[in-house]
Amino acid sequence: MASITSSLSFKAEELTDIELAILICLATDEHPILTTPAHNIDSLVYELCLLVPRVFQLTHVLIYCSPFTTPEDFASELLVFSMPPSPCSTDTPESIALQRNRLTASSSIAHCIVAINFDRVPHIIQIQVLEMLRTRRILTRGAVLPVPQRFVFIPVIEADAPGEGPRLTPHLQHSFAMSHWHDPEDGYVNIEADEIYQDKIRERQRRQERHQQLEQEWWQEWEQQQNQNQNQNQAEAWTSAGRDIERGEGTSAGDSVLISLIST
Repeated sequence: MASITSSLSFKAEELTDIELAILICLATDEHPILTTPAHNIDSLVYELCLLVPRVFQLTHVLIYCSPFTTPEDFASELLVFSMPPSPCSTDTPESIALQRNRLTASSSIAHCIVAINFDRVPHIIQIQVLEMLRTRRILTRGAVLPVPQRFVFIPVIEADAPGEGPRLTPHLQHSFAMSHWHDPEDGYVNIEADEIYQDKIRERQRRQERHQQLEQEWWQEWEQQQNQNQNQNQAEAWTSAGRDIERGEGTSAGDSVLISLIST
């Protein structure tokens, strides 16, 4: 506990509910399940992306899960690379094998795994994660890699209220120390403090306003064009009617008046 908290420049009472849940799990070598309403999943994930390196100084990866996620894909997404892999000049079997060895040698499992919608993965992947949590190692890219000493696996799952939402396989569900529901009304401290994120929000709002303005201008121009076309068609119809009258053998007094109106 002391080794973990000694590197944290804050007091426990200053932590948010999410930060406190992660701290407890890191201190006890346990893992939490985080839940929140569906429309707040993205905000919760972004909050985790900010606080994990900022508050705990840990590496992290995001895994977007689906029913089509394979064990191989899932295992490869756990990795972070200490150096960018150098491209091979050819695609010969020897170069591919060399590249794979380089990737394995320069990679390691991230300290924090954020698995979004983890409840949607196939049963075999849940068993794969259960074994990883039990043995603290996983087979990936043809090599067995250990998890870091400070390691936390965080499934992020949709739930409308505490205690609701889908559950994992029984044995895996029991492997998590807690299931914490984050109320969106509690806010996202790290997001609110992130100037870059706020700039992106403002830029998005400006783009939306500009798009609405352009759309409104387009409709106004379209209506003006429609009115002009309608007036032009009406004028052409009157002109054509006047010519028909002029081509007649004689004109009545009413026709003469009509011709004079058209001519003007």
